[in-house]
Amino acid sequence: MVLSLTSAIEQLSQASRDIERRNGVKEKERKRIKAAATLLRNGYPPQDSIGAGRQSTYLDFLRKVLQLNGPSMVVLCAIGLGLSAIAIAKESIRLDLPYEIQNHSDLDNPVLRWLARQYLSFSLYPEAPQAPLQADNGTVNQVSESHDALEHQERGQGSYQIIQPIFRPPAVVTSPDLLTFQPGKRQDIGPLTGDVYELNVQDIRDIIESGQISGAVWLTDTYGVNTTSFVTIPVSNELTDQLILHRPLATWNQPPN
Repeated sequence: MVLSLTSAIEQLSQASRDIERRNGVKEKERKRIKAAATLLRNGYPPQDSIGAGRQSTYLDFLRKVLQLNGPSMVVLCAIGLGLSAIAIAKESIRLDLPYEIQNHSDLDNPVLRWLARQYLSFSLYPEAPQAPLQADNGTVNQVSESHDALEHQERGQGSYQIIQPIFRPPAVVTSPDLLTFQPGKRQDIGPLTGDVYELNVQDIRDIIESGQISGAVWLTDTYGVNTTSFVTIPVSNELTDQLILHRPLATWNQPPN
């Protein structure tokens, strides 16, 4: 079937609904995302390589989608359309579709944004030095593969990757600590013990948007003696469980007896 703007949007809309309701992606869809991420990261393939023309056409399309709509729509286009459909589409469709997607904000959802953070982190933070991606039969360097370790569940003949998005709708925090906190007043929060995980800037944004900050946010001024100042943000157990799935353990402290 020849791809039209209408049929393309319908395919993307159906794919978005399926991904959100399933709360994850099938294995073949995950491979499509990885292939798109690899192409975006590595750029145009050698002209004499097999399929170079099709991949270059697909790359031009993905770059425009990324520019106009962001990484979550790149993920959706990779899943809902893919290289084959875009490579054989009329040029007018490839040129117009990224702009048409702008008129359909309902295509986006939290699961797509989560996937974009996992596979397209280099597009969110382009200034970070990262190594080239390899083909799907190799490894994907620097783009987080952490959700490969999340729960996999077989349903019929398809393999589904069940993910737990960190994103939560904004909520009003009504912690008593926040309501009674007096700025500038010294507060004793006591010693802290437990596992320490390394977070990135996007994790901090997710925490702020989650609505799961469970108390007062503390800035500790160390006066520049042997260490830098730092911020302590208390979060819910649920959000903690989600965050530690994706980030490396930095150190471990034995709680006192």
